[in-house]
Amino acid sequence: MSRALVAQYVLGVLAMVLFAYVSSYYPQYNMEMMVAYFVFLMLIMFAFTGKQAGQMMRDLQEIQAGEVVYKARKETVAKLKEKDFAKLREEMSGQWKMMLVGFLPLLIIILVFYVPPMRAAVFSLGWYFTDDKQLANFISFLILYASFYVFSVPFSIYSMRRQAREGALSVAGEYVVTDKGILVDNRLPIRFPLKGKVEVNARRRFVEVHTTQSTMGMEVKTRVRLYSPEPTKLARTLKELSEKASQGSQGEPGNA
Repeated sequence: MSRALVAQYVLGVLAMVLFAYVSSYYPQYNMEMMVAYFVFLMLIMFAFTGKQAGQMMRDLQEIQAGEVVYKARKETVAKLKEKDFAKLREEMSGQWKMMLVGFLPLLIIILVFYVPPMRAAVFSLGWYFTDDKQLANFISFLILYASFYVFSVPFSIYSMRRQAREGALSVAGEYVVTDKGILVDNRLPIRFPLKGKVEVNARRRFVEVHTTQSTMGMEVKTRVRLYSPEPTKLARTLKELSEKASQGSQGEPGNA
């Protein structure tokens, strides 16, 4: 387990206790506390992703400086995607459903807060442990947030394992291939040599490049789909450029 993932779970537990404490003893500061928590969370994310962003910028500049080998414009890609719409929609709907499932724990906690019978049931739990009103509220809030957290973690783990097994699908709207790599939608650089496999679907007119991206210190599998009028030719070009780059890097001093 990566340090980023451990930090994420530890932060979640600490936030759970903090939310319960503020909600029960200082409810007037709920909004300020939530804003401060999200600012702190963003700072942690920037700390983990800053190095990655710098590397992506360097890769992007290097690919842009390379010799253009192939360029797929938006209009061409859009026409091919339209012909493949039925299959693509089926694939993306499964991915979108997984994203929606991740919001299920949040929906449950909202229902608890806004449905009176559910709220009353949850906030009566603290009274089983103490007769002190504020302490009883704290325990009730703690049980509520803990239940939310425990309920949400399995969804998160399942989503990560599924993504690690299948890879998240990202469909390029346009892309450029140079002798240095692939630039997807002017924002995602994939340098040569490629670290993953290249798959071709000639019937549906696309090539998929399997790669990995670092997110919060975790390596996440991604399938980048490149629609092309000549997918077999594109795949062969990508493999040749990747192999050439691999041979060139092995021949550099210190890489032999």
